[in-house]
Amino acid sequence: TMAAKELASFDATSAAAVPLREQFEMLDLSNMAWALASSSYNHGPLIDAIASQSLALLQSAGPQSYIGNPSSLCWAMWRLRQPHHERALFRRFGELGVLVELVACGIELTGNQWRRLDPVDVRMDEAMREVCFWTSGGPAGAAVAAD
Repeated sequence: TMAAKELASFDATSAAAVPLREQFEMLDLSNMAWALASSSYNHGPLIDAIASQSLALLQSAGPQSYIGNPSSLCWAMWRLRQPHHERALFRRFGELGVLVELVACGIELTGNQWRRLDPVDVRMDEAMREVCFWTSGGPAGAAVAAD
């Protein structure tokens, strides 16, 4: 948990960032969301501002637009327990033709499944089967359990 002084600093910085949201680009928003999620600091107004500005930028994005870091942004919303923002962003990235499966795998690897794999001996094919089961016939453990 954060110390009171650190929490006060996060509160002040977050409150100051909310009105500036329209000045941030996608990478700024992705990085901010990642920082909040990594510190487990859930400042509702700033999270809403990040999601709102991200969706506004993505609404006008095209094939040549820079979209920041989709994995970090979606992962942060998942980590901060903001499923409505996570789903809306994920859906928009999909509409833009971003490789949704790779974004989803990145979110799963960083947020949920990665800790189950040996970090010294990571076998990417096993990791991808584990988290991208919808294209490989089922989770890696499912085939073993069925035998």
